[in-house]
Amino acid sequence: MLWRLPNVLIIQLKRFSFRSFIWRDKINDMVDFPVRSLDLSKFCIGQKDEQQLPMYDLYAVINHYGGMIGGHYTAYARLPNDKNSQRSDVGWRLFDDSTVTTVDESQVVTRYAYVLFYRRRNSPVERPPRGPPHPTDPRAELAPSAEAAASQGISSPSFGTSLTPEVAPLLTPEEVTEHPTPSYSNMEEVD
Repeated sequence: MLWRLPNVLIIQLKRFSFRSFIWRDKINDMVDFPVRSLDLSKFCIGQKDEQQLPMYDLYAVINHYGGMIGGHYTAYARLPNDKNSQRSDVGWRLFDDSTVTTVDESQVVTRYAYVLFYRRRNSPVERPPRGPPHPTDPRAELAPSAEAAASQGISSPSFGTSLTPEVAPLLTPEEVTEHPTPSYSNMEEVD
């Protein structure tokens, strides 16, 4: 039993068996998992909030094809809506190396599923910010300014110098070039 459940639930299915030091197998048994409405309320004994019921919707699956010695990974994914995880801003896609294909939701549940990604209904979505942090963003305090680095005796090496883990180039705001972030209305535009 669990006291509370996370907003994002990641489930790894056991797909490899180790019978002995030498003998190992790939398990390809079909696991029928729900795409919508995974209800975990019977496993949660803690917080009972009507707004945050432990109901989850699938938004991605990693698949593994092959065996123990070699194989191939693909993924199914969709972009859940910010306000309603049952809806998709972008429908299901199959990601297979450099190919992205639109697929029907019924194709997502397969015997090759390896890792499942669920989002809790009505949970907030935190999308990574685009561009440098805004001065009011708490992360802005973590990035030292060029003036602060100079006052501590840290020099900014120019581009073209070899980088080591201890020394990375620091860019001043004048050196940063703004590039427009592409906005894709659907995943077919991404190649």
